[in-house]
Amino acid sequence: MPTLSSLGYTDGAGKNIKTFSRSEGGTTREEQVFQLGEPSLPTYTCAVQNVATTTSASHLLYIQGDGTLYTRINWFEIQQQTLAGAAATAEIRVLRTTTAGTGGTAISCYPMDGGDTSPYAGAAMTLPSSKGTEGVLLYQVRVPILAAAPILIGGRWERQTYEKPIIIAPATTNGIVFKLITGIATSTVNITVGFTVSVAL
Repeated sequence: MPTLSSLGYTDGAGKNIKTFSRSEGGTTREEQVFQLGEPSLPTYTCAVQNVATTTSASHLLYIQGDGTLYTRINWFEIQQQTLAGAAATAEIRVLRTTTAGTGGTAISCYPMDGGDTSPYAGAAMTLPSSKGTEGVLLYQVRVPILAAAPILIGGRWERQTYEKPIIIAPATTNGIVFKLITGIATSTVNITVGFTVSVAL
């Protein structure tokens, strides 16, 4: 458990620091005000469309490390694209992977800033016929799959400011996968993943 502490500061003749005063345990402390600058980490999106939901236990999408940098998954969204023959619920689990799959459709993930490395250097693929090795479960979502328009419902996860993102370590054997538990005939889904890359944790 961290220990509550404070840092003394003596005003000088230079620039002033903006603060708010508050009393804690009889001691007046200053809460410093700061303004966030523009984010600087290279930022990517991996967007796939019309991924078939036909096969149970299929890996709808996987994203692997790039071999050099830490890949930090900040958000993802799953939405139905094509109507199902009958209404159902898709259970999708996000798991770590320790090997990459093969035999599917390779996907390129592109940067939001055209000046960053393009495309993302790590592998991404939809529906590998030979699936990668699954690891621990990180997240699960149940998405309603509709048989009639309009399609308005999806599933979204976004990291909170008080928590780490989902981090993929640099090795190309490390990754995450979106696994469909029970197949649903006819329908397809779109998946979009937003992530950044960094040299260190």
